[in-house]
Amino acid sequence: MMRVLGSRQRTCEGWTRREMLSAGALPLLGMNLADTLEAQAAPRTPGGRAKSVILVFLFGAPSHQDTFDMKPDAPSDIRGEFKPIGTSAVGVQVCEHLPQTAKVAHHLAVVRSVSHTTDSHSAAALLAQSGHLNSADPSKSVIAQPDDWPSMGSVCEYLAEGRRPLPNYVFMPHVLGKYQAADLGGGLRPGPFAGFLGRAYDPMATDCRPSKPADPADLLLPELAPAAGLTLDRLHRRRSLLQQADAQLRAAERSPAMAALSRTEQRAFELTTSSEARKAFDLAREPAALRDRYGRNRYGNSLLTARRLVEAGVRFVTVSWDVILPDFDYDAWDTHNRNFAILKERNLPVFDLGFSALVEDLARRGLLDETLVVCMGEYGRSPKVNASGGRDHWPFCYSAVLAGAGVRGGTVYGKSDPHAGYPAEDPVSPQDLCATVYNRLGLDPYQPLIADRQGRPLPLLDSGRPLTEILTG
Repeated sequence: MMRVLGSRQRTCEGWTRREMLSAGALPLLGMNLADTLEAQAAPRTPGGRAKSVILVFLFGAPSHQDTFDMKPDAPSDIRGEFKPIGTSAVGVQVCEHLPQTAKVAHHLAVVRSVSHTTDSHSAAALLAQSGHLNSADPSKSVIAQPDDWPSMGSVCEYLAEGRRPLPNYVFMPHVLGKYQAADLGGGLRPGPFAGFLGRAYDPMATDCRPSKPADPADLLLPELAPAAGLTLDRLHRRRSLLQQADAQLRAAERSPAMAALSRTEQRAFELTTSSEARKAFDLAREPAALRDRYGRNRYGNSLLTARRLVEAGVRFVTVSWDVILPDFDYDAWDTHNRNFAILKERNLPVFDLGFSALVEDLARRGLLDETLVVCMGEYGRSPKVNASGGRDHWPFCYSAVLAGAGVRGGTVYGKSDPHAGYPAEDPVSPQDLCATVYNRLGLDPYQPLIADRQGRPLPLLDSGRPLTEILTG
C-alpha cells in the first residue's frame, strides 16, 4: 500500500500554501495530500499508441556490460565475471543472472548505443527524464530547482484534461534523493519534477520505510489512508470548511496561485476518499502467487502497483531504484565497489523477477499493446573493472530497454564497440529516447505544447528524434 508525501516546496508564484492561507486569515485544512496534487486543466493533445508509460529508472547507473550488452570475447578486465545466455529472441543475449528477463525478450527492444557526456548522477537524471540539462556545468544541477525542465511525467500531468480521483503522474517508491537529503544539502535530486511548469504538475510521490531487515520481503509499501483519527465524517466536515474558505477567497480568485489551491484541496479530498484510488493501491487484491512472481520487496511491490495504476488509467508511472540510507542496497546501481557481488546477490535477482513479471503480466492482460515500458539508468558503467572490483561512471555508451505500445519486440538497435565503451553504430541520445516516449504518447515534441513562467510557448524538446526503427507505427 502507499502513503502520499506532502511537499514543502513553494507554488509556481513563489508562495507557500501557508502564506496563501494566512493572507486570507483562513484555517488550515490539514490534508496531507494537497501539497503535491495541484492539478489544473489544460488542452489535451491527440492520443498515441500508448495510453500509459511505465518508466523503470535504475538510479545509480547499471552496468550495461553485465546486463544487456555483454562482451564475452573481450579481455577479462573488460568482460567481467558473468556469462551471456540466450533468450526468447533469436540472436539476442543477456546476462546469466537475468533468466526470467531472457524469457520475455521477444517483447523487448534493446538499445545498445545510448550516449551523452554528463557523468553527474543528478544532472544525468534530469537529462534522462526531461531531455534537457539546465546548465553546461553538471555541478549546478545537483538538486531540483524551480527552473528545471519538466519531466515527461509532469508534461503528461500538465496536458491532462479535467479532474479524476487518480493523478496522471505517480512516482514510486519515493522521490529521488529523499533518503540522501543530508548529502544533498536538504534538497531532492532533479528529474522527476515539473520545474518551471510549477508544483501543480509534480508527481504524486509515494513513500517507503527505510530499514535494514533480515528479510527484504518484509519491506511493504505504506498504506494510502487518511491520517490517524481522520474519519470520513471529519473529511466531509473539512470539505465544508473548504467551501467556506472558497467563499472567503472570492476576492482573490484572479490569482492563479489561489485558484490552484482550491483545486489542490478538492483533489486531495477526492483522492483520500475515492474507492477507485484505494483499490488501485491495494496489493492485497492481487493473488498471492502473482505477488510472489513480482517479488515481495520494495521494487516488486512498486512494479505490481504500477501495473494496477495504468490499468486504472494513470498516464505516467515511474518506478525508481534509488539509494536509501540505511538499507541493503546502499549504493543502488552505483557499483564503484564489488560490482559483481552486488549485482549477483541482490540487484539482478530482484530486478529480473520484478521487471520480467511486469512485462509478462501486461502482456497476459492485453495491456502491453497500450502501455510503453522503458527501462534505463542515467548512464552506464566503465568498460574496465577498477581495482575495487567495481565499474565507474560512464555516460559515453550504455543500454536502454523498451517494450509495448508498438515497440518491435525481439530486436536490438545500435551497437557498441568491442569493449562497450562507445557507440559503433547508430548512436542514440537521451533526447532520442524522450522523443520516442512522446511519439508513443501521441505528442509532437517539437510543437509548443508547454509554457515557461513568463507564459512563452515552448516545445518539449529542442533536439532528438523518435527511434522509428524499433516502432511498428
